[in-house]
Amino acid sequence: MSDIITRFKQVFISQRNSMYMIEFVYKKLIRRYDQNILNSNYHKYFQSLLELQNFIYEEYFTQIFDQLKSKEKFDLEESLIALNRLTMNKLEQLIIQDIESNEQPMQFTTESQPQENQLPEQHSTKVSQLKYPLIDELSVEQTVSQPTTFKTVTFFSSDAALQAGRYIFKYNLNNIQSTSIDSLSVRCTMYNVDESNNKFYMIEPEYKQDSRITVTLPVGYYTTDSLLECLSTKMTSHSKTQHQYIAEKNQSKNKVYIKCLKSGLPANFGMSFSNNTSLSSLLGFTKGEYTNNSIYVSEDHPYPNIFDELYVKLYLGEKEVCRTSSSSKHFGYYNKFTLDYESLYGKTHSVNFQSEPFELAESTSSNIVSFEILSATKVPITRSLDFNLTMTIECIEDA
Repeated sequence: MSDIITRFKQVFISQRNSMYMIEFVYKKLIRRYDQNILNSNYHKYFQSLLELQNFIYEEYFTQIFDQLKSKEKFDLEESLIALNRLTMNKLEQLIIQDIESNEQPMQFTTESQPQENQLPEQHSTKVSQLKYPLIDELSVEQTVSQPTTFKTVTFFSSDAALQAGRYIFKYNLNNIQSTSIDSLSVRCTMYNVDESNNKFYMIEPEYKQDSRITVTLPVGYYTTDSLLECLSTKMTSHSKTQHQYIAEKNQSKNKVYIKCLKSGLPANFGMSFSNNTSLSSLLGFTKGEYTNNSIYVSEDHPYPNIFDELYVKLYLGEKEVCRTSSSSKHFGYYNKFTLDYESLYGKTHSVNFQSEPFELAESTSSNIVSFEILSATKVPITRSLDFNLTMTIECIEDA
């Protein structure tokens, strides 16, 4: 329940809701006051609204929520409508007070506290008395012409259609205004070497100058040391000329060295990662081809811990909802999180995202929601994952 309450507060004091309320109040007051006066004081009134929202939430939310939830059919939206009406009515009074008495600064009353089992009631002002339920002539339909619904949904990976690393769910959503990925639980069983990146080629000139020998590594999760040990064993066992291969890490430089020996002496060989940049990046090699040397040193540091940072992408239909862009060309994401994957391997890790709801540039409808989880290499994890993801979607109901 605490997560729901926190989420509710975020929605109530969100910029979208604040803009809606001040625009609603301005539309009423523009019939009565000079538009230039209202426009010239817009910043001041908007700041007062932000303060007012926090005050009203802290003072009245619990009482309104407790009374409304006792109803037979309770919708959290009713609390939002009630708080919005209360806020807009008080803001209207404050603006009227400010316009009609420029000598007095805007202020809102805090002395009155709602009594137990009573809905909140305000002190009277110079203009009118504020009570709940609020201005009689304002109906709920007038106050919130487009009712907002918040749907919290948990998506289980086992229910998705998996296509090239994208988890696709059929789920109808209309008039989507904002989205929020609230939490993610993932079982840490991802492999940094799988069927998509466990092959490369080595070349032994003494065997055939242009012949490439396929080396296949067993699928699994590797640390740097275990990966280099496996690499040494597999390259040696695949040799057509009884060469010995040694893959090791230089501890002081943190670079990978791969060398070839024949009868204890250096022997030339080659390696090709032309179709497998993922494996080469794990080892720290940045080029696709290496030829005619007896030893190769990685240009970069080995990086097998590619799951220490994970990115989550969200799609509505075919359109990506890109919450965060980056300096990398064409790369953005919705959320990211870090984890100590090596210590969590085989366990379930959960993360709660504390970010604000992401407001879409325009209302969107879709019958498909899909997600991608990417490793730190910014590549989607194509092997099936076991996860569940909870998100909240703000929609506007059709009239």
